[in-house]
Amino acid sequence: MGNVQSESVSYLPDNSFRVIIDGGDDAGTFSKAGPLFKWKADAIEIRTGTSFTKEADEPGNVTFEDLVLEQGMSTNQRLAQMADEVINNGGQSGNNSPSYKHIVRVEQLDRDKTTVLMSYTYEKAWVISYDEGSFDADSNKFRIRSCTIRFIGKPIKKIGAQ
Repeated sequence: MGNVQSESVSYLPDNSFRVIIDGGDDAGTFSKAGPLFKWKADAIEIRTGTSFTKEADEPGNVTFEDLVLEQGMSTNQRLAQMADEVINNGGQSGNNSPSYKHIVRVEQLDRDKTTVLMSYTYEKAWVISYDEGSFDADSNKFRIRSCTIRFIGKPIKKIGAQ
């Protein structure tokens, strides 16, 4: 058997995640995006007749976990604009296609920062939480912007370019 040498390779530090709004508006690159596709189905117990014992379990309502995006400070204000649209909604609840709901696509970029390796698309998405971060002169941490997005339906996963 020959001498086998291995090299530890880490791809994450050189990757970045880009967010595209409504197919065209670039909301910038992010250091964190996730959970990309996390869901939970409620379990419904099935019983028959007057039986007190459980016959079976069946899946019930399916819920998807909100998408959280984090980035260092940026001059790109597209996510802040999305958050303002929700605040300025003016009580349009019940509207099937309000202007504050968008299509959000998260793309994982290769090391060249242009090639899309994978993407997830979230439809009827809107901002439910937005945090510009804090000024802290006693800390050596970067100011982090965080945005939580809720969406309707199952995220669409695609491998490779759009």
